[in-house]
Amino acid sequence: MGNLDEGKGYFEKSLALHREIGYLGGQPYPISGLGDALMAQGDLAGARKQYEQALALCKELKDEGFSAELEVALASVALAEKRYADGVSLARQATVAFENRTPTPTRDGLRLC
Repeated sequence: MGNLDEGKGYFEKSLALHREIGYLGGQPYPISGLGDALMAQGDLAGARKQYEQALALCKELKDEGFSAELEVALASVALAEKRYADGVSLARQATVAFENRTPTPTRDGLRLC
């Protein structure tokens, strides 16, 4: 668990820096990272809270790609919590979001030539 705790510390520092400089666009990523660490530690409720917070920011920022990734993460939490209908619903939402998102060269590794 030591590496997870260390990782959580880095995510918390990153989030604090993004908040300090007022950069909303960078906040969903460390919040999601905290969710990943909590999920790995078995704290499903904590992970869900972090993913939901990150998803709310992504929707505010209109970041469809990362929103879809967070819906996948929330689906994983729902399935781990044995909330199967919610898990399936979130997975379907993520699929639609992935299909409808606009690809970007850096995110999707597209060749420009």
